[in-house]
Amino acid sequence: MASWKQVKAGDVIPFLSNKARRVKFQVVANSPIEIWAASDDKMSDGVLVGATGDKACVEYTHIGNSYVMIKAEKNSAVYLNAPDVDQTIAESEKPSFTSIEPRVRNSTELDRMMQLMKYNTAQNEAMLKKERDAMRLEMAQMRLEQTKAAVAADMVVEPESDDSGAETAS
Repeated sequence: MASWKQVKAGDVIPFLSNKARRVKFQVVANSPIEIWAASDDKMSDGVLVGATGDKACVEYTHIGNSYVMIKAEKNSAVYLNAPDVDQTIAESEKPSFTSIEPRVRNSTELDRMMQLMKYNTAQNEAMLKKERDAMRLEMAQMRLEQTKAAVAADMVVEPESDDSGAETAS
């Protein structure tokens, strides 16, 4: 109950900020109310953000300062619950983009196992590379032999037949 404050109908309530922010508050009244929001305290560009018969929860986002006016009937009691009326944001310190955290120590057993796994992986990769190179060499030799056989087959010259009709003795 301590966070509820009585306000007069028609008073302008400031929500100050130096950057974009979300404004959120609750209003309770014993008469119909209208809730208007604007970017200046004169309410020249006021926008109706809510209207209700008794209770309302209002939430909106605004860049920079924002001002709210609650319109109600005369002699009505209007209560506002805005726990963060003054939301002025100021830099508490310069931003830090580094965080120094202690390095996590692995156990020596775990380190040893990780090194063995890296060593095994490197050995396996080296063996596979040798095997692939040997296979490539073997495939290249087979293609070379096939090419030589194809060229030799194309170069075979058939002996010319003798049309003289004489038999040859061999």
